[in-house]
Amino acid sequence: MNYVQIIAVLAILQFFFFGILVGRARGKYGVKAPATSGHEMFDRAYRVQMNTLEQLVGFLPALLLASLYWPNWIIACIGAVYLIGRFLYQRSYVTDPAKRGLGFVLTVIPTFVLLLAVLIGAVLAGGFSNAALPTASERSTAMVPTAVNAETAGSTSSPTIASPKPTPEVIAPPISPSVDTPTLSATTYGQVTFGDRVEDVAKRLDETTPSPSDSEEESCWYAEFKAYPGVSFMVEDGRVNRLDSSEPIATSIGYTVGALMAEITKAIPTALIEPNFYVPENHYITIISEDGKAAILMDEVEGKIVGVRGGLLPTVQYVEGCQ
Repeated sequence: MNYVQIIAVLAILQFFFFGILVGRARGKYGVKAPATSGHEMFDRAYRVQMNTLEQLVGFLPALLLASLYWPNWIIACIGAVYLIGRFLYQRSYVTDPAKRGLGFVLTVIPTFVLLLAVLIGAVLAGGFSNAALPTASERSTAMVPTAVNAETAGSTSSPTIASPKPTPEVIAPPISPSVDTPTLSATTYGQVTFGDRVEDVAKRLDETTPSPSDSEEESCWYAEFKAYPGVSFMVEDGRVNRLDSSEPIATSIGYTVGALMAEITKAIPTALIEPNFYVPENHYITIISEDGKAAILMDEVEGKIVGVRGGLLPTVQYVEGCQ
């Protein structure tokens, strides 16, 4: 269930409801169209509707944009305050316009909070260097809508990205990689430490430094190393910040492509379960490192893991990769 979309629909329906009240007042007090004034009680109802329209212009875009960066349920709660504020505004304005203050404040503040959330989310998504990323306790999420506990994964609740308390990586039993097998953790894969410069990684692997195929992609592109076939590494501003794989690879949490979501959530009950950005029936499973700066993230489709990522936050959570 996408709570933000529900709030958005309710806000529109609320506006239509106020319009119905205006129509009733027009008939009750004999104010014929196209007149927009003629009786004080009609004027009050009409002004409530117009003020609500003015507020919707800012509220709806802020609500929907904020849900891209922060947990769905948090944004929905802020939106719910707006709806309550609008009803208080309508009730008080019609009764005594001088008492409309509380309703107006409960309308305006949520909109400004949402706009601030959008601004902060946009900056965190692309404006910080990886060395200065905030911790998970400072970021109540991720980049896609509402975070829920793995124990509620079977419900239809919507969720996003980080938890107030960072979740340490858990070593689960199913996979026991050999000493020679590179293992993906939130911060490393084999000899690659996420955040290293791409030329340093290439030198460590005794390989030629890869480069983007298009000069316009220098800020973000994918690199491959012969030492690690079957996986690709996202390079941002010259640093290897993330790994992507659609094939089974060893991971420090013990689960990889092909594993069942039910097994993972049972073994790691503190994992974050988030709805897929495009198909809410599918999910992202995120296990955040202790310092809150990196994570392992798995893509689930119809109960099975189809892809695994590891790397720095928020890079590992980018839905579209470099796009």
